[in-house]
Amino acid sequence: MKLLGYLAGLAVALVAFEIMAQALFLGREGVLLSQYEPGGRAQAENRLDTFDRRVGLPGIRLHPLFGWANSPGTPGYNRQGFLSDVGFPLAASEDDFVVGVFGGSVASNFWSHNSAHGVFQTALRDAVGDLEGRRIVLLNFAKEAYRQPQQLAVLNYFAVSGQRFDLVLNIEGYNEITGGWANSINGVDMAMPVASLLFEFAQLTGADGLGAASANALTVRNLQARATEQTLASAWIALLGLSKIVELAGSTGPTAAENTYDSSSNLLFIGQSDVTNDRGKYLDLFVEYWRRATVLTASAAETTGASYVQVLQPNQYVATSRVFGAEEREIAFTDRNAYDGLINDAYKRLRQEVTRLPLGVTVVDASASLDDIPDIVYADNCCHLNDRGRDALARFVAESVAEQLKRDR
Repeated sequence: MKLLGYLAGLAVALVAFEIMAQALFLGREGVLLSQYEPGGRAQAENRLDTFDRRVGLPGIRLHPLFGWANSPGTPGYNRQGFLSDVGFPLAASEDDFVVGVFGGSVASNFWSHNSAHGVFQTALRDAVGDLEGRRIVLLNFAKEAYRQPQQLAVLNYFAVSGQRFDLVLNIEGYNEITGGWANSINGVDMAMPVASLLFEFAQLTGADGLGAASANALTVRNLQARATEQTLASAWIALLGLSKIVELAGSTGPTAAENTYDSSSNLLFIGQSDVTNDRGKYLDLFVEYWRRATVLTASAAETTGASYVQVLQPNQYVATSRVFGAEEREIAFTDRNAYDGLINDAYKRLRQEVTRLPLGVTVVDASASLDDIPDIVYADNCCHLNDRGRDALARFVAESVAEQLKRDR
């Protein structure tokens, strides 16, 4: 009889706990657990989902030649891993004027904006009579965080693959400067892709397959997802409690952003160099690196039979005559930008270097191309432009390309 009494008491306690848990779930979600549609809070994920969410570039994957590209299954991306509605090489007709756009995210935005609105194409056709009646085809070979020599690698790869170019347009500057500095202070070779993203990939390719911080986040997220899949609210609350314990246990470990790369136990090769914290020394090395990359990319473009134009992109941290209003200043600047003075100093050096480039290597400086526009042109405190800024850059680039095409006749 005592055993039956204990069992009855236990049953009553479990029922009471379940009722309490159901009430808690109802108060938190507004519906009973049995009526809940999973997806509102946490979704179960694998280690690649966790990686995508952490770096903020869904579908980005290691590429053996380019550093990274997008998985072919990523919406909007072609089978070669680039944001594009066509695959490469594109079999363009002889009458098509094929423009390959290379660079980082600003270049990719240039492609997407002009693919949608045609500002660059219209301005170029107006400036170059020979293009009247011809289709100007923009192909996007640009990717977030790309920096030289990634553009050179992409150009060579697709040239070998048979892609025809009439114009190679390389819009760059910011990533080359900031990425080179990030590499230098982390002891990564300047010509490697940017260290911060390489270290993120190294979390996946290390001996533990993800990295402690990311593994902990993955476990927490999956426990939370499984909690909402339960039939009993008491099981839901138990799994939530367990996820909190796991989260707290992992909060003292290294963060994903830390450089935990160990070449002896990692599948990913990251070229090493001496750490350089001195900005003056870095700029001396950077200018030489930039010059070599520029000349080699121009030479590769010439080998394909294409004209070559390289654009130093506009950036708010480069001193020009532009006057920023209070609203745009709030958007475009941050006190926490570690590259502020470095970017301006680097552009000064690059302008000087442009005058020393071999004859026929065209680099145009677009840093002042937005100065006369009274409207807000910047979209964030990094380097990206809004539609007004993209329109202005498109027209400036079209004028620069038109001059180059006339010289190349």
